[in-house]
Amino acid sequence: MINELPHVPPSVWLLLDAVGPAAKTWSNARKRVKEMLPDLRMQSEVYQAESFSERFQAAPTEFDIYLDGPLDLFSPRSCRNPECRSAQAQRLMRSMGLLADRVWLTDHLTERFVRFGRATNAKLDDAVLDGLLLWELFPMIAAGIIKFRSPIVPACPSCIEHFDDVVGATAATLLDEFADQVVVRRPGDGTCVVDTGSFYEPQTSMFAFEKDFDSSLSQRDVAEQQITMAVHSALWTARDAAAGGGAVFSNSRIGLFGLLRQEGRVVVGHQLRLLDNARDLQLPWVSDLNAHQILQLREEASKALPRFRELIASALNVNPQKTSVSSPSEVVTELREQATELRSELELVERHALRYWKSGYALLGLGLSAYGVATDQVMPAVAGLLPVLQLLMNHKAGHEKDADALTRRPGYVLVKAQDLLAHAH
Repeated sequence: MINELPHVPPSVWLLLDAVGPAAKTWSNARKRVKEMLPDLRMQSEVYQAESFSERFQAAPTEFDIYLDGPLDLFSPRSCRNPECRSAQAQRLMRSMGLLADRVWLTDHLTERFVRFGRATNAKLDDAVLDGLLLWELFPMIAAGIIKFRSPIVPACPSCIEHFDDVVGATAATLLDEFADQVVVRRPGDGTCVVDTGSFYEPQTSMFAFEKDFDSSLSQRDVAEQQITMAVHSALWTARDAAAGGGAVFSNSRIGLFGLLRQEGRVVVGHQLRLLDNARDLQLPWVSDLNAHQILQLREEASKALPRFRELIASALNVNPQKTSVSSPSEVVTELREQATELRSELELVERHALRYWKSGYALLGLGLSAYGVATDQVMPAVAGLLPVLQLLMNHKAGHEKDADALTRRPGYVLVKAQDLLAHAH
């Protein structure tokens, strides 16, 4: 399997083995990771040297998503709470796992093991957490949907210097507006907590040990660091997405601001808030399919997925000064109407073939907060959490031509998803 899945670093397979069922307990998993450290470092060094120059180019008909900010699940800015990380992984698989041909995470694992240093309990615990998260993502990794991109890009010193200058200048334009949102707290348990206000959605706090935290830094200095890191990440990810023909998805408002300002779109806080509000939806779609059911949905509704993805992409492809072709709420309404029509048409086709269908269905609400920006190079939407899941039926019609046409309509994704959910209960 390893050789059949490019763009998956060896550290993924080693961590899966270390924290898998054989580990049984957290302490055993930590011990197994520690025993594997020499192999993790050696294989990571080799992989890093071989993979940093490899870049994937999506076909024009494909849709790749590049994750940024805390949505990039192995990023230093992602939440370290196990329950939160698990929930985030599930949302990713249920939404982007359906929407995209491929979802790209940044390979922070390889660099971490190359520079692992002394094996402290805190570092080992982080590695165990990463391994558990990989088990959550494993069905999508094994299916070749979730892949990892190297954060290292070959570039000359002058290009890197120019990029850093752009990041610094962009971050400086945001500092006065957002510096007061950053608050440094010292709970008294030997840690420091950096609250970043509305930088990310949902809100994210950064943790560090006091001994590793520079106490001479003022609140403004810490804010500058956080803004610079967020802008750097967003611009770097956008660069990779543009080169690979993909789109950036992020829950980083600061990253979004950085992309907008870099494009010369001067926006202020209230304008972004209006953009957020415009992307805030309640999707009446089924939200509790598991990863294996999502894979099944991708297969069984494969004819409908291209047009379904186009509809979603058009709704997220926005400009702060303009409206999209269709708003997200309009697209949701259109898909719901299509699902209702398809239900009736599929029943009619079945009746004509003397086949009858009866099945109940459930409808669960799921919140969505998404916001995006179009660029001149690729469509790239910068979108927030995008849970896009759906509704009903296992159709076998006598009139194959009519049935085939129906199964190519975007609303059929909703129809098929509910069928999978209904059969699971």
